[in-house]
Amino acid sequence: MTHRMRFAIALCHLGHGRLPNLVEAIERGRIATARDTSAKAEADAAMIASLTGTLTVRDANRIVVETGGVGYEVLIPLSTYYRLAATGDRVALEIRQVVREDSITLYGFSSATEKNAPSIF
Repeated sequence: MTHRMRFAIALCHLGHGRLPNLVEAIERGRIATARDTSAKAEADAAMIASLTGTLTVRDANRIVVETGGVGYEVLIPLSTYYRLAATGDRVALEIRQVVREDSITLYGFSSATEKNAPSIF
């Protein structure tokens, strides 16, 4: 029995619909299961993985990287700040994009190792 079938049966036991119609809808992909939506959320969360461009603003906790005529505000840890080039120079960062209900935030790191370390944000 697949995960989708168990999900359909559980919903029917709760009185949310008729079993044959619900199973058919899930099998045809009309209803997404929790597993489907969490996998989609993980894929969507990794939309921006790196950023290369000109450093236009350099503060201790945030920078702005301009690329293609767009300035991206990126929050950074101090370890990345100390490794950054001067304002006006070209930079390349590993990015972790965090999507929340009310914001989309970019966190920048100087290396993939730093990006994959336990999050302090």
